[in-house]
Amino acid sequence: MVKDPATRARLRDLYLTGWYEYLAQREAGLTPFAPLTDRAAEAQATANATAIAARMAGGTSAGFAEHLDRVTGPPGGARRPA
Repeated sequence: MVKDPATRARLRDLYLTGWYEYLAQREAGLTPFAPLTDRAAEAQATANATAIAARMAGGTSAGFAEHLDRVTGPPGGARRPA
């Protein structure tokens, strides 16, 4: 588990880039990151990722991904067996 807050925030930021690209492609009706796709439509959709990021940063629509750095594990500290 990553415990350093700065590292956790950086990992979240790295995750969010791909997450917003994924959401932009879904919003455009595409299958995100599909091996066979219309690359021009994918590029056009992905260009909208910054607008989606801005919308999600607005507060009420922020979800799990935006708070990924705050996730501490399952309730009660339960762990899967190795």
